[in-house]
Amino acid sequence: MPTNIREILRAKLAQTNDEIKRARGELPAQTNRLDPASRAAEMERRNKVAADLNRLAAQDKGIRLALEKVEDDTYGICRDCGGPISPARLAALPWAILCITCQEKQDK
Repeated sequence: MPTNIREILRAKLAQTNDEIKRARGELPAQTNRLDPASRAAEMERRNKVAADLNRLAAQDKGIRLALEKVEDDTYGICRDCGGPISPARLAALPWAILCITCQEKQDK
């Protein structure tokens, strides 16, 4: 395990939390006073921001779980099968808690 993985994860967690705050600030106000065309555009924007917030919340959760795994010395070990998570996967997604095989099973 890289000695700086804890710092990498903490930095990504801080960045994710900043993105969550920014996205919450982008949520449009009430749309019921707008004309129908403007209301539709604002609802579309609201839906996009909501999707971004959902993605960021999942990322936040994943980073926190990865930090727990660092603390209990199980970082890099798949939560489901107990096998190793490939270094390439961890390099691409440092907060991965599942190996590729288990992630693919979960995504189905």
